[in-house]
Amino acid sequence: MGVRIFAMRPRPGGGFEFVFLMTTFPVQASAVGGWRTVLRSVAALLLGYTILMAGNGLFTTLTALRLIGSGLSTTLTGLIQSLYYVGFFAGTFACGGLIRQVGHHRAFAVMAATITCVALAQSLGVSPWLWALCRLLTGMALVGIFMVMESWLNGCAANHLRGQVMSVYMITGYLGISAGQWLLNVPLSASGSLFSVVGILFALSAIPVTLTTPGTHLGVSPNLLETILRLLATVRQMARLAPIGLGATLVAGCLSGAFYTMIPVFFARHGYGEADIAEFMGLSMLAALSLQWPVGRLSDKVDRRTLLARLCLAIGAIALAIALSGKTAWMLWLILAYVSVTFTLYGVASAIVNDVMPPESRIDTSSVLLLAFAAGGIAGPLLVSLFMDGLGPAGYFYCSAVLSFGLLAAMARYRPSPRAA
Repeated sequence: MGVRIFAMRPRPGGGFEFVFLMTTFPVQASAVGGWRTVLRSVAALLLGYTILMAGNGLFTTLTALRLIGSGLSTTLTGLIQSLYYVGFFAGTFACGGLIRQVGHHRAFAVMAATITCVALAQSLGVSPWLWALCRLLTGMALVGIFMVMESWLNGCAANHLRGQVMSVYMITGYLGISAGQWLLNVPLSASGSLFSVVGILFALSAIPVTLTTPGTHLGVSPNLLETILRLLATVRQMARLAPIGLGATLVAGCLSGAFYTMIPVFFARHGYGEADIAEFMGLSMLAALSLQWPVGRLSDKVDRRTLLARLCLAIGAIALAIALSGKTAWMLWLILAYVSVTFTLYGVASAIVNDVMPPESRIDTSSVLLLAFAAGGIAGPLLVSLFMDGLGPAGYFYCSAVLSFGLLAAMARYRPSPRAA
C-alpha cells in the first residue's frame, strides 16, 4: 500500500501549509530476506491453501463424474463446467475490492465459507440448473482465493526468488488436488456424502489462514466502475509491458480449464470406470507438480520467454503424439508427460508479468492474470467439447496442440522491446 509523504512550508500570508512530495511503497521484510524467511512468512497460508485444493480437487472430479453419470451430452457437460470460469471471470471484478476492504486473511475466510455452502448445495441432487449456478458461484469464490494467494506471495518475493515461490505455490496446490482424488474411493453410506467431505475440507482450510497476523488493508472498497477502469488500465499496461505473459496466461487457462472439466469425459468415452478415472486424476496431479520446482528454478536462471517457447513446443508435440496413439499402453504415460509440462505454463507466465509490473499494483496484476486465465478457462472446455464431438476423444488433444502451437507462432512473430516481456 502506498504512503503519501508531505512537507510543511510557510504560507506567504502567514501560517503553514502541507505540500505533497511523493508516494512510497514499502517492501515487505520477507521480500528482501532469503528463501527461508519467505517460506516461514507464508507457511500457514500455504497449509490452508493445500487443504482447500484437496477439497477442490475432489469437488471438481466428483462434479464431472456425476454429470457424466446423469446421461448429459458432452456439449452440455462442457457448458455447465465452463460456467465455473464464467464465475471465475466475473469474480475478478469484485474480489479485489473485498481484499482491499477486509484484508487478505479475512477475504480467504469469506471465500472458503462460500464454497462450503455451494458444495453442500450440490449434495441435494443432480440438476443441470442448480449445478450450473453452483459452478458459477464456485468460480467466483475460488478466483478470490487465487487473488489472495498470488498477490500475497508476489508481495513477499523479490524477482530473484519469484519463480521458486510460484513453484512452491503450484506444488502445494497440486499436492492438495492429488490428495483430493484419492478421496473419491472412500466408502461412504450416502451418495451425497462425498460433497459433505468437500465442505469439511473447505471449512478447515480457513483455520490456519485466519490465525495468521492480519495484513494491512485499505478499508474502502471501490465501486464497480472504479474497479473496471483500474483493471482496464492494468490490462493496457500489461499488454504494453508483458504481452507474451498475458497471452501465455490465456492459453494456460484454456489448457487447464479443459483438463479439469473434460479429461474425465475423455476417459469415460474410452470406457474407463469411475475408480480408474479417480486413480488417474490423482496420478496426474502428482505429475503436475513433478516439474514445478525444476522449471521454477530454471526460470530464475534463464530467459523466461525462451523457456516458455520450449514449453509450448513440448506441449504441442506430446498432445499430437497422444491424439495419434489412440487407446494404447503408451497413452496413459504420454498424458502424464503432457500434464507435467502443461501445468508449469501458468507459473512461468505469471513470473514474466510480475517481473515488469510495478510492486504497488500486485492485487490488480493478480486480478488481470486471473481474468485472462478465466477467459481461457471459459473457452477451453467449450473448444475441447466441440473438437471431441467432431473428432472423437482424440479431439481433446488435437485442440491442445492447436492452442500450444498457436501461442508458439505468436511468440515467433512478436519482437519485444527492451522493456517488454
